[in-house]
Formats: sequence, structure tokens, C-alpha cells
Amino acid sequence: LSYSKGFASPRLELLHNIDPLYYDYTPCRVKDPQLSLAEAASQGSSMNSGFNVSIHAAIRSSNWKLLTGYPGCDVWFPRPGENENSSITSEMDLLKPVMLFDVEKDPEERNEVSDRFPKVVDYLLGRLQYYQSTALPINFPPDDPKCDPGPTGAWGPWA
Repeated sequence: LSYSKGFASPRLELLHNIDPLYYDYTPCRVKDPQLSLAEAASQGSSMNSGFNVSIHAAIRSSNWKLLTGYPGCDVWFPRPGENENSSITSEMDLLKPVMLFDVEKDPEERNEVSDRFPKVVDYLLGRLQYYQSTALPINFPPDDPKCDPGPTGAWGPWA
């Protein structure tokens, strides 16, 4: 409501997602053999937070954004209209299962700073642990044949 009236939002924290079921079907080609997420995570201080960093999650607090879980590939795609051939498609270095960005100084999230701000990482992992502890269990109801859109894959005459 305050944003619609021209005031800054009083919200300082935003939970983007906690998705324990996320699975990337197109894993990256990497230079070095990939560690399991548990092995990679055990190399940092994040194991003390109580939050399972192999879970795909993201949280923003003030100028900080923390990402956990399998982060995908270290590929940068240019904005539309820029050099369309500049995305990196060769083998690349592994990304970390816990990444921290200062999105005010680095809005494109190119400079990962978790090693320089371990207290911020621990705080945000604690917040993720809190949110996960208050979440309801995932519930997938059984399939309902009445919800099948049929052979076209879409409902109604408009599609």
C-alpha cells in the first residue's frame, strides 16, 4: 500500500523461494568433476545454520541476496539487442551451493561475496531455516481426470 502511494516499502526482507523438490534436468558441463552438494556445502561455514543448503532457495534482505542449492550453470546471457553471441557455452567452473550478492552494488549478480561476509550468510541461512520450519508440508493431490486438457494440451476453444 505504501509503494502505491509513492513511499518506499517498509519490507526489508523477501523470501523468493524454498523448493526442496527442485531438480535441474540439464546439468552443466564442468571442467572439474562435480562434488555432491553435501560435499561442497561442508567446505563452508554454512553447515552450522541448520538449513540444508542443497535445497534450492533464495532470500533477499536489505541489499543482500542469498541463493542456495544447485545454482545452475555459470553462463551469462546478454540483454536483448546486445551481442547475442556472447553467452558462454564452453565448459565452466562450478558455482557454489551457497552464493551471496550485494544487489545494490551488483544488480547483475556477477560478484559472489559469501567468503567476505560469512556473518551475513549465516544470518540469511538462519532466516531460511526459520521460514522452512514454518512451512506446511508439500501436498500433491491425486491426479483428477477431469483436469486433463485433452490432446491439444489446452482448455477451451480460445487456445
